[in-house]
Amino acid sequence: MKKICSCALVLFYYFFPSPGKAFPQGTAVYPDGRITTIASFKNEVDSYVHDQWIFCSETNVEYYVSYPIEYEDRLYSISILKSKTSENFYLRPIYRSQSSLVWRSPSHFGLWGYYGKGYSERDTDLPVAVQRCLGIQVVENKFGNDRGKYFINFWKSTLKKTYRFKAPSEYLDSVELPKIILTNPDNKNTVTFSDNGFYPNYQTLSCWPLALTTRYASPIKACTVKSKNEKIQFLFLKDSHELWLATSEFIDEQITIWGNRKKSPDLSILYHARAAFHRNPVSHEIEINRESYESFIKYPIKIQIFEELLSQKEVLK
Repeated sequence: MKKICSCALVLFYYFFPSPGKAFPQGTAVYPDGRITTIASFKNEVDSYVHDQWIFCSETNVEYYVSYPIEYEDRLYSISILKSKTSENFYLRPIYRSQSSLVWRSPSHFGLWGYYGKGYSERDTDLPVAVQRCLGIQVVENKFGNDRGKYFINFWKSTLKKTYRFKAPSEYLDSVELPKIILTNPDNKNTVTFSDNGFYPNYQTLSCWPLALTTRYASPIKACTVKSKNEKIQFLFLKDSHELWLATSEFIDEQITIWGNRKKSPDLSILYHARAAFHRNPVSHEIEINRESYESFIKYPIKIQIFEELLSQKEVLK
């Protein structure tokens, strides 16, 4: 089964064990094709996380996620993925990116400890609803570095290993190439969305505080906004001095057995630079520090979108 669902956003979560919500039973498939019983898998994971699990839901897909363990500044979990319309279960290791702070489902374990990034890294991002579900959980490094080290060894053992950077066929058969929705990306002055409907509709803006580990000194706010045509949802993150696009998704795109969307938007030039900002001492307005980010100011579309976001009161609260 390559596809799991077509979806609008639905989200709820809680820790296990919870009255009225039984943990799934049966067998499940690892990324490398091995089959195991969910009971034995859960017993293995529970030896690291002390029977603490988070439940997230994205319409017809359920994510049973082990309590995140922090190791070397990165968060790791293992999830059990199930479609409500199927009896199949899939085991998927997931991690939170150090650079963008989004949760991803790696396509494989490659050369020199490389976590597989699928076609283009962003297509391994989990849906925005799951990002929020996991992002509001306060994670404490209460298991210690030694336990974290053992858990990471187990985590890596669940992935298919290859001696290359390219994702294995099992992944590429499930996920499509990201869809390019920007025109003239090589010409900085003429880059625009291929459809005006893809521009953000700031009336749909919704923000919440992102829960972080104690390693992050600055509070971070997460904000979602839908496109004008309601086909895309963007997830932006902001700390005390920077704003960046963390991920985006096609809202109605199917979810694969890897837990990600089958197809994702290609917004590469919007991903690779953060907008540093400050408050003007005279006007007291928020302004982007353009002179500090040469790669950022090459594209006026970046300035437009990020300035529009920074003008929203909910983003600045």
